[in-house]
Amino acid sequence: MHSAVSLSTVTPCRHRYRCLHCSDTNIFCDCYPNCHKDHPRQPLVSGELLLSQYGSKVDYAEYTAIDVFNCPYCDKLKLSVETLYDHITLEHLDVPFDVRCPICVCFGSNTSLIANVHLSKHIVDDHSVSMEQYQDQILVYNTHCYDERELLIFLASTLPPTYHAEESIGESSSTTRAPISIARSVYNQAQTSASNNPQTIEQPCSICLDMITAARTLPCLHKFHASCIDLWLQQSATCPVCRKSIHR
Repeated sequence: MHSAVSLSTVTPCRHRYRCLHCSDTNIFCDCYPNCHKDHPRQPLVSGELLLSQYGSKVDYAEYTAIDVFNCPYCDKLKLSVETLYDHITLEHLDVPFDVRCPICVCFGSNTSLIANVHLSKHIVDDHSVSMEQYQDQILVYNTHCYDERELLIFLASTLPPTYHAEESIGESSSTTRAPISIARSVYNQAQTSASNNPQTIEQPCSICLDMITAARTLPCLHKFHASCIDLWLQQSATCPVCRKSIHR
């Protein structure tokens, strides 16, 4: 005689997914390994999971890249919003078929297929903000101590301000951001270009908005906390205030 299986011993599915290709928007889970098995899938990520894996930081600058997105065009997994954008613009800019946005799917904001618009343009249009908006949002969380899960979702789903531009993808613009992979290749040079001799001043850092005591100065003469601008320059070889290249 078979013994009854206790419901308390049943292990719940660890992940839930949506297919990034099909018109079928149903959520499926680990119980169905053959469901959409030949299609890229995006895990749905909860605020609790973000908090447990990426949260509990003392300062905004300590947050690491939140790599929870999968590419809808290939088998590339665990990308951050920045690396997802860079990957699809470098590898899949000429892919013609419609897909779902992994960022929208991940946090449940939209499950529709993106029709007649390349995913890279959608990400810039829907998941980037201006420098002022980005700083205002961070200030809200820092000042009012909102649930850290909401801050993590914002950081996970929002491109850094240097990606933000009013122009469409493909149009030339001095404000259009260079790929992060290129920016990182000149990071060491950027650190050299920034002043290595801290200066004592009293003004807010434009990145974290806290008062600066020991400043690092870029060639354009804008000043920041050394830790803030070093982290910024890992992502972009431009000043976060005026967007001038550090190589001018």
